[in-house]
Amino acid sequence: MNDLTRHGIPLVESIKLPCGERNGRQSLPRNPVIYLCRCTRQNIDYILSDWRKATEDRPKDWEVRPYSEAHVFFVSKAEKSLTDLLLPAKLLAQHLKSFKDLRMDFVPVEPHLFSLEVEKDLRQFYSKQLSPAEMDHAVTNVATRILDVVQTMGDTVTVRHQKGGKCTVAYQVAKKLTQLQLERFGSNKGSTTLLIVDRSLDCVAPLLHELTYQAYLLDLLPKNSTVEVTEDPNPTRARVASEGKNYTLDESDELWCRVRHQHIADSGPLISKEFSEVVSSSKALNVRSNYSSGVSTEDMAAAVKDMPLIQAKLRTYQVHINLHDCLMKTLKEGGLDTICDIEQNLATGETADGMKADKEELKKQFEAYLESSVNASHANRVRLMLLYLVSQGAVSKDRQAKWIGQLGAGRGNPMWLTGTGAGGVAQIINNLSSLDVVTEKKKWYQSKSKKKKKARVDPESYDWSRFVPAIKSIAESLVGGELSEAECPHTVSEDHVTGAASSSAVGRSARKSDGLAHRPWGSSLRASSDAKTPAAGTAAVTYPNALPWSLSKSKGRFYIFMVGGASYNETRSIAEVIAEKDVEIVFGATSIINSDRFIRGLADL
Repeated sequence: MNDLTRHGIPLVESIKLPCGERNGRQSLPRNPVIYLCRCTRQNIDYILSDWRKATEDRPKDWEVRPYSEAHVFFVSKAEKSLTDLLLPAKLLAQHLKSFKDLRMDFVPVEPHLFSLEVEKDLRQFYSKQLSPAEMDHAVTNVATRILDVVQTMGDTVTVRHQKGGKCTVAYQVAKKLTQLQLERFGSNKGSTTLLIVDRSLDCVAPLLHELTYQAYLLDLLPKNSTVEVTEDPNPTRARVASEGKNYTLDESDELWCRVRHQHIADSGPLISKEFSEVVSSSKALNVRSNYSSGVSTEDMAAAVKDMPLIQAKLRTYQVHINLHDCLMKTLKEGGLDTICDIEQNLATGETADGMKADKEELKKQFEAYLESSVNASHANRVRLMLLYLVSQGAVSKDRQAKWIGQLGAGRGNPMWLTGTGAGGVAQIINNLSSLDVVTEKKKWYQSKSKKKKKARVDPESYDWSRFVPAIKSIAESLVGGELSEAECPHTVSEDHVTGAASSSAVGRSARKSDGLAHRPWGSSLRASSDAKTPAAGTAAVTYPNALPWSLSKSKGRFYIFMVGGASYNETRSIAEVIAEKDVEIVFGATSIINSDRFIRGLADL
């Protein structure tokens, strides 16, 4: 809010609140207003209600105007059929000073990560019940918004796509994007590369327990008397209630930004070490400990000045220390040591000591865990069963039925699974076929199956984090110029045949001169401290003579987008590639998912 105030915006309110009414938005006829929202029928009605009410009450009195002037900015594409609804509002037309389509319908969640927050994205792209018109609408929506991200960053792209089997989602999105870019810019030869993949690339990653701080916190931490974590509209942010106080883990928390992608075995000691350093270096705390032996006036003044800052830091560290205590308690009491070991063996095909895992032994371990009724939750059993089918290949229908029958002894059955009994789990397994996963073993399966790629293993990682998501290998090949055309071909529009981008063009960035350079956004997807904007769906009152947004030069970068949602271990893997290769990768997805959201999506197909 301080950043907005600096730019002349003292008040931000939800557009959903009625204007000029009790418990609603304030009516400020002497101040201008900025409407920042998506272009939807509901938001159009909210804007109209502000100005129609004033017209109906006292149309000739300037004091009944809700605001002195209006500036309307749509973050999504402004459809003509919707914007035409504003035309009859004469009072709004008289005071409308700005009307722009910003094409910023995406959510920057980390410096190099964005989400389109597409609801039920698996259903929108992989459901067998989709009509061609519904599929085309979903593909066009996502392709348009991806292109908006690229344009916001001041780039044009050469598009490549994942070459899959029966699943062609990545190709369809890539083809539509090349068509849209051709219409918008007149060319499909870009200054950098955009690679589009889909969820069928890797169905193992979203089923694994990810033990990095951020993923573990948002995926596994239960509600308890000490710490309560609730979901936030931002998929990589959490709202924490600790010791009766609320705390938000987001980009404003520097400690959270430093440790969120670290393994909990590393982040815990680091937080404790930094906490000790803060305590030892605090002037305020040193004065307090040495007060009995005498303290000078200068030391007391420095301590008073340091007090607010040290209190804020101590509160931050205390929250994270409490969170880590709860995470480690959950790890020990939840029986995750056993399931994490089985998961990694299944996913990698190797044991923790680097030896090839015996398939029969893996099967015995899996079935033994499935029969357990003490520490194994129903959700973890379903998760492990799906992982077995995805990683080890198809099994007979009879064996699947046997395993599903054993799930009934578990505890904590989620409603979305128990509502249809065993049939619900069976349907989830069947729906995996929409993501090119063969789960049922038939007579023709052995002869027609293609050999599975061996999973990559990180030998330097912890035993429970050995699996390397497929997206990391692809990202490394992309930035190294080694990504083969057979694996990820260049996408050619049907309307305009373009040659493949030359290797010298890959990784470079250039701003177009046809209006892109004026865009006030820097090279990071998160706005800098000089370029923050109100959240979408708000009405912001501004004062005249606000400071202009700053411009920053674009750097060379690559784009990777995943249709169907990206898991936390995949976002962490991209962050590792950025750090290891010293390159800039903008990674996006239709949504950010954990295992629960992924399985719910499968159940909804």
